Amino acid sequence: MLCEIMSDEFVSKGSKRGRITFHSGLNTVRGGKQSDNSIGKSTFLLAVDFCFGGDTYYTGTDVKARFADVRHTVNFAFVFGEKKEYYSRSIVTPTEVNKCNENYNVIETIKLADFRQHLFEMYRIDLPSITFRDIVGRYMRVYGKDNYSEKLPLQADTKESASASITALEKLFNYYTQIEQYKLESKKKEDKKKAFNDAKKEDVLQIYVPTARQAKDNDKEIERLEQELQALTDTIDVNMTEEDMDNADAVLAIKSRITLLKRNRSKLISQQNTIKINNSSFIITDSDYRELSEFFPGIDIQRLATVEKFHQQIHSILEDEMEEEIDRLQALISVLDAEIEDLHSQQRKLGIPVTLPQKFLQKHTDLTRKIAVLKSQNKARETSQTLVADVVEAKKALADVEMEVLNLIASKINEQMVRFNDYIYNGTRMAPVIRFESSAKYSFYTPDDGGMGTGFKSMIVFDLSILKLTPLPAIIHDSLMFNHIGYEPLERIMELYLQSGKQIFIAYDKQDAPTKRIQEVLDATTVIHLNEGGNELYGYSWAKKTNNVTEQ
Repeated sequence: MLCEIMSDEFVSKGSKRGRITFHSGLNTVRGGKQSDNSIGKSTFLLAVDFCFGGDTYYTGTDVKARFADVRHTVNFAFVFGEKKEYYSRSIVTPTEVNKCNENYNVIETIKLADFRQHLFEMYRIDLPSITFRDIVGRYMRVYGKDNYSEKLPLQADTKESASASITALEKLFNYYTQIEQYKLESKKKEDKKKAFNDAKKEDVLQIYVPTARQAKDNDKEIERLEQELQALTDTIDVNMTEEDMDNADAVLAIKSRITLLKRNRSKLISQQNTIKINNSSFIITDSDYRELSEFFPGIDIQRLATVEKFHQQIHSILEDEMEEEIDRLQALISVLDAEIEDLHSQQRKLGIPVTLPQKFLQKHTDLTRKIAVLKSQNKARETSQTLVADVVEAKKALADVEMEVLNLIASKINEQMVRFNDYIYNGTRMAPVIRFESSAKYSFYTPDDGGMGTGFKSMIVFDLSILKLTPLPAIIHDSLMFNHIGYEPLERIMELYLQSGKQIFIAYDKQDAPTKRIQEVLDATTVIHLNEGGNELYGYSWAKKTNNVTEQ
């Protein structure tokens, strides 16, 4: 657990605050008697989130600007069992975390990603396919993080899609592996369908998918052409052996295939040559500019040089991609070359029967080609329909198994929320409900009660349920979540906070509580007390004007 935090910038009455210690269970940030604003309660909670690998402390506040000339560093420590680990993290280099000794002297610097992974392991979160921040970040609800919408409790921030939020929940409850194979299979089917559709656009493949009416017409035409081909065959010299006829058919098929492959090879070579020309780098020298100015006196050479520099920059950026495309096209050309050579070899072995008249060969080739084209079109239609059906089937299988999983998760959460809500209201009020309509849509509400106070109470109940049911190690609730909740329900919520065996960090606006029991809880759990008059988090309020200068 997080056991302490300190920073040279955390000041009270002109003196550094030193080490602020945390404990298991509830940790409270207290405000002053007048429910003072802009004293640093939310900022302190963001600093706690910063210790857990969050970023909003320096991205979503004025901290970065206010301490631009100071290497503002937050020192903190975690304790896991008997082991205490000391760290520091600066807003100047937030993607790095320093391992320290007990005096916060830096021993080693590691990447933020490695630090987050270390916390993942030390908290023994044995879950696949999810990161530490994807677990804790969305449940650390502090003003500035944009994750405290009482109607969207799964959302890590306002930009996150419902689908991504739901997937994170599936992973947190360790059900994602059950549906991952279905997702992979669905994606594979989608990719095959997309590849087929993309191939229709490629001249190399020349895939044409007829309509149902066109396919029916093709069948009729195939039947007619086959009859004509049979009649042609029947008129040929009766002395022609059966082996000659078989060889003739094979040779004609090979010729048709070779012609198609050569046509495709020419197109690929044309594409490759075009890219090679575009990829050639022609550098314009000073002498070129001088010669140009002689032909066009007064031309803006400086502007031409700027444009040419831009072109060279673009060329350098795209050069690797063009080289890759040239290699890809060459691979395709090589495949076609190999197949053409193989067909030539087959043709040489078969030979062309001398007994076959040239007119017969020409007519036979023409009929065979037409039949092959029509059959290819109808086959493409069958393939297209099969791919579409496969995608539909895979999506349905995925949707079925995912809804089964989501309904199971919802059942667990809803049952726990009923227990907590009954404790808060002695069984007299409806509990919040989470309901999944699909893998990309959910609703969270309290039946017959859409009030703001109920909304935030419901989100608190939801977070406590997630904290109890999953490996989530800690949550943060800012003071804005308590402002519209009744005194008695709030008292019971405080009791639930105390009963949790995991760390909970909250901010409470006022020094004095509305009930005796809430006051006792706050007094026992306060880790830092902030108020106006020099006892703000940084020793002064950024929101007050001093000497006609506004201090944010």
